[in-house]
Amino acid sequence: MAVVAGIDEAGYGPILGPLVVSGTAFRVPDAEAANDLWKVLGSSVTRDAPRDRPLLRVADSKAVHTGDGVGALERTVLPFVSLTGEPPRTIRQLLALVCGAPPAELEGYPWYRAKDRILPRALAEKDLEESLVRLRAGLRVDGAEFCWARSCVLDAAEFNREVAVLRNKSAVSARRVGDLMVELWDRYAQQDVWLAVDKQGGRDDYEPFLLANFFGCTLVTHACSSERSEYTLRRDNRRMRVVFAPKADDRYLPVALASMVSKYLRELLMEMFNDFWVQRVPGLQPTAGYYTDGRRFLAEIEAARAAAGVPVESMVRSR
Repeated sequence: MAVVAGIDEAGYGPILGPLVVSGTAFRVPDAEAANDLWKVLGSSVTRDAPRDRPLLRVADSKAVHTGDGVGALERTVLPFVSLTGEPPRTIRQLLALVCGAPPAELEGYPWYRAKDRILPRALAEKDLEESLVRLRAGLRVDGAEFCWARSCVLDAAEFNREVAVLRNKSAVSARRVGDLMVELWDRYAQQDVWLAVDKQGGRDDYEPFLLANFFGCTLVTHACSSERSEYTLRRDNRRMRVVFAPKADDRYLPVALASMVSKYLRELLMEMFNDFWVQRVPGLQPTAGYYTDGRRFLAEIEAARAAAGVPVESMVRSR
């Protein structure tokens, strides 16, 4: 069995709310590792599930969320992450499952501190339980296993501190990508890993990045272009093939699923952020945190922010 994995983020562009970078991985027969996982896992998932077939939709998180909101993300994300541990019943349990522990830094924000939410948010618990049963059965038919889901959550204050040191917000995201790649290597590289990662900014050459994260490995470059940069890392009996590609969530199922995990976590945390301020500013419309609407939101909460003693730099990203 080979391990086929993907890494993607949500929240890179907004000025408010967290950046979330996630990775997901499947074990599949060696002969299927290089194939289209949407076809390999045809008993379990689909890009766009027909109404008469109860498959889980795995696709670009923006498209899924735009269509049906957080419930569409939840319908897929919660059954998958539940295969890696005890099904999460609250947001904190979900963070513990996919982050290893609820990030301690979140306690520094009043909208998260000592707060939680029951899961699921939009779906009936019975529907999720049935989806989990069907997913397990479908993966058995497909001869595959979902084996890994991991997320890194970085909110504004931590983001700003790292940008001040690294001088580049793409480097902040890349650091989390590197952390997830190293964990994947440590866990699974003896089984032969095939990893796809969404392209990082405008970079085409990832050799320095890979050598910095995998010191002591041999590195072979197979391609290096704006359309595809591909490498093989080796050390002793460990091997990982890595491809960086634009719009990887349209081309690689584990990347699409990672984008959905990231988006779902970000949406849950933004819900808590918005609720905190809506309680203090009557009639306030929630925000997704992107520049124009984020500025509108900041202007409308300014008096409440000052009264609550919340520093601007703990809310607004510097880049």
